[in-house]
Amino acid sequence: MSNKIFDYPELLESGDKLVPLNAACEELFNPPISRPTINRYSSIGVRDVKLRTVLIGGTRCTTASEVKRFSRAQLPNPAPSDGEPVSSVPKRPARKTGGGMTAEDIATGLARHGLE
Repeated sequence: MSNKIFDYPELLESGDKLVPLNAACEELFNPPISRPTINRYSSIGVRDVKLRTVLIGGTRCTTASEVKRFSRAQLPNPAPSDGEPVSSVPKRPARKTGGGMTAEDIATGLARHGLE
């Protein structure tokens, strides 16, 4: 992981209480998440947003405000926080309603298989 202590010095300067990731899994996320999940959030991220962490004395830590920022970024229409751009989620194309097949399509399909 390239997430060294100097990557996010604002976590140390913010004055928020640093919480080890083991404790953050249960205390800061509702519902609680597993340790591999929070590791994935901090290393790979979700929707181009990573959970910011710092390494202090061999223990990876984050803050409650950082978890809040990360959680807000996962909402369908996230509001930018702290002037930081948040990637938008692409909209899925609308699905056809009513099955999409006409009576003519059904008759053609049946005729193709010798069923009329």
